[in-house]
Amino acid sequence: MPMRLFDPVDEIDEILAALTLQERQESRQVIDDAEYSESSRTHSSPALCHRTTGVCLSATLALDSLTRSQPRLTPDWSLAATAVQGGHGGSVRSLHSASKRRRKYKVYVVFRGHHVGLVPTWPQCSQATQQFRFSLFQGYQSSTVAAAAFDYALDHGWVSTQATLATVPVPRASVPGPIAVATGPEPAPLSRRAVDDLWYIVYRGVHPGIFPTFLECALNVLGYEGAVHESVHTFAEAQAKFARAQRGGEVVVL
Repeated sequence: MPMRLFDPVDEIDEILAALTLQERQESRQVIDDAEYSESSRTHSSPALCHRTTGVCLSATLALDSLTRSQPRLTPDWSLAATAVQGGHGGSVRSLHSASKRRRKYKVYVVFRGHHVGLVPTWPQCSQATQQFRFSLFQGYQSSTVAAAAFDYALDHGWVSTQATLATVPVPRASVPGPIAVATGPEPAPLSRRAVDDLWYIVYRGVHPGIFPTFLECALNVLGYEGAVHESVHTFAEAQAKFARAQRGGEVVVL
């Protein structure tokens, strides 16, 4: 189920006021994803209805401390989400202090929904995916790229109108793997990228790593409790974040 967007502008100063000057200076950070929402205590995966690809928020992740009453802040989503895995009374949420207008897409692709394919408007996309178990969709600026992505997903068995009763939408053997972190991405039908497209990092999922598209990332976390993923603007940033998470022991195969 998509999680509620958490945008408590007024709470940021209140939380920061409880911290020391050093903590405030270390905690201010820009987080490049508009879909990080208030997370439940037992499931740390952000919303999978990724309507806001490309939108940048000035944000700081606030992590409720498991050892003291006041919250502490961290710029690392993987660290924050990992710290509250398994309950223990902790929760994680992102605090958004400013946002840009959401991008308007020319076409949407419904990969999993009541009906699938390309639709020209958000209301049509919403209608096709509402109350559908493990719905998946993405917005595109080009109908040509959208059609190529849909055909590629169809060929790989990632498209469905069946709201499965299983715990995950596709078999593990069909879940796409990440790109080679050392060598970088190679052109593929599903990953024809615009300059401002995001990169996706799976920290906890079927195949942890870096992915060029939201769909490939989503298939690695959708239905897996405790899955953690993030999106960033550049491949270099994705490499750095994933490497840091590996060093911190925050990369886990589910």
